[in-house]
Amino acid sequence: MSARTSAFLWASAPPRTVAPLCDAVVEAFAAFDERPRQMWISTISPSKVKAVAFHAERLANAMRSDDTISVLVTGAPASDVSVGLYLRDDPKFASHLLDRRFAHLVAPVAAPDDPRTMRFLEVTCAAYPVAHGAIMRAASRTHAVAEGNLIQHGSLPDEFDRRIGFDSMNAPRALDKLRRLYPVTIIGPAIWATLPPLPAVTPAPTVRALGDCQMVTAWPELVDSHDPQFLLGTLALRRWLWPFTIQNPADDPDAIERQLKWQELLPW
Repeated sequence: MSARTSAFLWASAPPRTVAPLCDAVVEAFAAFDERPRQMWISTISPSKVKAVAFHAERLANAMRSDDTISVLVTGAPASDVSVGLYLRDDPKFASHLLDRRFAHLVAPVAAPDDPRTMRFLEVTCAAYPVAHGAIMRAASRTHAVAEGNLIQHGSLPDEFDRRIGFDSMNAPRALDKLRRLYPVTIIGPAIWATLPPLPAVTPAPTVRALGDCQMVTAWPELVDSHDPQFLLGTLALRRWLWPFTIQNPADDPDAIERQLKWQELLPW
């Protein structure tokens, strides 16, 4: 397994426009010097996922089709890059699909502000009404997809799987609440408007606009969202953010503090 960057957005509705997203897929692969090879297209009628060889025109046609729910584009089997995009609701199951509107890039591990990742997020932020999102380091492609799309996988460690399981069951709440603090947390305008001013903490997070969202960088490098040093260095920020999250028990600041004490990173 090799680590990946997981950059994802969680949207409150399907994208406003699809055309720029087609270009964003091709651009993302080119930016990381990879070639898209395969496409998985999820359709409404019939309800199925079909796999076909990648072709730019085929992708564009599928994304424009009212019958396409989502697309996933991957490279060769050992590729570091994949792009998943939710495009439209299935009218038969709209109430169930409400919590699965995502735009997701899996890429090689890079800096938090890597321009290739930023370009993808700029395009997708302009296309989707964003609730929130994140950029983080994932232990593998499987971890990255699970975090971004909330698709659980039986091979993942129990602790990670429980955390994603809670997120998945409570995903509808994540339209007006954040999931957790990430090394880079992207906050949509509706949730941002509910937050009090950032506290004076060390290290101080940096905030920059990303379309109509705010991108809060809380850590100088991409790490897993539960990396011990990241947890230790952001305790005060977590306590500030906790009331505005879906309150996954794994992210409870008191539980994290106890965990850090057992790891001898904090005194008892």
